[in-house]
Formats: sequence, C-alpha cells, structure tokens
Amino acid sequence: EQKVIDSVYKELRNKKKRQTSSRRYEINKVDKKKQQENYDTITSNGNIEITVKKPSEKLQTKKSQISKAFKAYQLGQYETAVALYKQLLKSDKNNEEALFGLASTYYKLNKLDNAKAKYANILLLNPDNQKAINNFMALIAEQAPDEALTELERLRKLKPSYSPIYAQISNILFKKAEYKDALSYINEAIDLAPNNILYKYNMAIIIDQMGDKTRAIAIYRSLLANQQIKNSSISSEAIRQRINYLKS
Repeated sequence: EQKVIDSVYKELRNKKKRQTSSRRYEINKVDKKKQQENYDTITSNGNIEITVKKPSEKLQTKKSQISKAFKAYQLGQYETAVALYKQLLKSDKNNEEALFGLASTYYKLNKLDNAKAKYANILLLNPDNQKAINNFMALIAEQAPDEALTELERLRKLKPSYSPIYAQISNILFKKAEYKDALSYINEAIDLAPNNILYKYNMAIIIDQMGDKTRAIAIYRSLLANQQIKNSSISSEAIRQRINYLKS
C-alpha cells in the first residue's frame, strides 16, 4: 500500500516539474463526407469551421454503464455498483470516472484500503484531479493521526497552493488538541481561499476552544451575516446557541 502512495507522490512531483496542467487539443482537417458522418460543426467564422468529433458508439456505451453504476450507488446498491464499475474497468482500466465511482463505493462499504488504492490510481493518471486529492486526503486523515500528518505534509510540499491540504491538517491537529498549530494551518487555508465560509467556521471553533470568547463571538456573528451560510452545511441555529452560551 505504501508503494502505491509513494508512486502517487512521485507522479505529483513529476507533474509539478513538467508544469503541463493544460491539455492540448488538435483540430484536424476533414473532408465533407467524413465531417457529415463523424463530426458536428459547432461554430463558423468566415471560411473557418470548428468541428468536434461525435461520441462513438463505444463511448456512449461506457457512459451508459457509468450511469447505471452511479444509479445503483445512489440507491445504496453498493455491491451492484462495484460489479458494474469493475466490468467497465476490464475494458477501460484507466477510466477516471469509473475509478472514482468505484473508490467512492468502496468507501461506502467501509473498504477504506481499497478506496484509497483507487483514488491513488486516479492521481497516478491525473495528478490534477482535485476531487480525488480531497478524498485521498480524507482517507489518509482517518488513519492514525501522526501517520496522516506525515502524508499530508508530503502532499503540502507538492501542492503548496491547495487550501484543502492545510484545512485537513488543521482538522487533525484540532482533534489532537493542538489548537495553536491548528489555528495556524486554518489561517493559511483562509489566505489561499478567503471566501471559503467553512474554513472561517472552523477557525471560529478553534478560537472558541482556545478560550477567546470575544473573538469567537465576533467571528460567529460575521458568519451569520454571510449570505453563503444559507447554501452551506453550517447550522445558523447552532451558531446562535453557541453565541448565547458564550455570552452567558
């Protein structure tokens, strides 16, 4: 398992060196007959026509299989979802969507090692897949805290501008009651993503736990005044109750 994780970090390092996050697209000239059969014109400007290739029947079949697997996942039919994702991966082992679905399904089945391995496979294929990075970090964090911190520090050095890494480190430090360091990391996350309301909520909780009631109340109130809270998982009522408790 550690070899797989080490391979992920190696690929992330190589990706950082290459600095090729953008994909290349090539527009090929096609004759009229081939264009009619296999291509759709999406726009034209003067004598220039830009075309995109129609999805092949094989691609459409894969999309259908993924849809069926995801439907099974949504219905809680996890074993069925696993079987469908595996079936697709037999013919397309590098299909990121199927790998991600399989990893997420393994997580639901509490097969955490299997889930982590699949997320790692995705990152070997595409180190810029942010959802895979997030879930990979979350799984690492569910392990022994000290081991998780070591792995997350390795990730931080490879992706120093990725705020969720700092937030995840802060969460682990908070659980270890290392509040000062937890606050430092969540502040770094906020510096990188200043509009992330969940980070600010976590900062308030840390400051609250440190005993700074005045500052905690001020941050809690600013959260209540933030319109983003309506679309977040944060409970406004819980914040109000906490403010009242701190004021009493």
